[in-house]
Amino acid sequence: GSLLASFKGCSMTAGGACVLGRDYLLAAQRGRPCLHVWSWAKEQPMQRLFVREPVTALAANLDGTFCAAGTASGNIFVWEVGSGRLLKEWAAHYKEVSALEFTEDGSYLVSGAKDSVVQAWALVSVLDAAIPATTPPHPAHSWAEHTLPVTAVACGTGGASALVVSSALDRTVCVRTLAGGGLLASLAFPAPLLSVALDRCEEELFAGGADGRIFVAPLRQAPSGAEWADASVAVGKPGVLEGHERAVTALSVSDDGTLLASASEDGTARVWAIGARQCLRTLSHARNLPGGPGPVTLAALLPAPPALTLRGQGSNNHPKRAGKAANASSSAAAAAAAT
Repeated sequence: GSLLASFKGCSMTAGGACVLGRDYLLAAQRGRPCLHVWSWAKEQPMQRLFVREPVTALAANLDGTFCAAGTASGNIFVWEVGSGRLLKEWAAHYKEVSALEFTEDGSYLVSGAKDSVVQAWALVSVLDAAIPATTPPHPAHSWAEHTLPVTAVACGTGGASALVVSSALDRTVCVRTLAGGGLLASLAFPAPLLSVALDRCEEELFAGGADGRIFVAPLRQAPSGAEWADASVAVGKPGVLEGHERAVTALSVSDDGTLLASASEDGTARVWAIGARQCLRTLSHARNLPGGPGPVTLAALLPAPPALTLRGQGSNNHPKRAGKAANASSSAAAAAAAT
């Protein structure tokens, strides 16, 4: 639970940040057409990038080759990270893009928006040089099962055959497959949902509620309303993780499937043991706003970047630097838990 670093100069919404490869953190600035880039080694932004309109969702593929951004007008931008070149811009949705996610192999980009639609875009089609830059790509799949704005999307393993899950304010999570595009399940929950995540084995999904609860649902058997009222703590059974006092804005599962990280509007991030259904750590942000603690909008479990590990070791050898790191204002509304 030790604080290794803090990053200053950021105010973002949920879904408005992503990790670029292993070396950088990228975040959109709330209400401004600006992106900030940090290296793990420094607390101040190393670059400030200006775009045409405010960004509401960000995603990067696993190796950090491509970065995608969704905007309030429903547009999606795709950049080549190495050169900074804008590869494609198109009107993807009728309303604000609220969520973006690349598949594990980077072959698809999945988008969700406040128009209640989820779409999957084949990157080979998006980046096809034979198609004029002004011609919008055609989605490989377009799903409209939700009745209220989509709040989050997540992709499982398997690349072009992966599962795609989406959460929405209509209290449902829809489970689909990229291979055929069919709807596999629609799970109903007791509260509006703001975040969703899958475990590595695609056996359980986790849905963050607007009431602060995290719902754990086995994918092999959809839970009923009665089961949510008497949720079990056993693996493979419907469960509820309680501890947050306000809406759960983000969820992340560790690569080995044993840990779950959650972020909340109550100003904390938590790390949970999935098997035991227990909270292991509560990470509090020191920054307070007039209405209370500032919301935490990102939680991520990732292998510790070398630069961040060395920075933490360096702080232990220098008491003054350690004190600065521990007491720095958490003005970047994000919690990154390194494993």
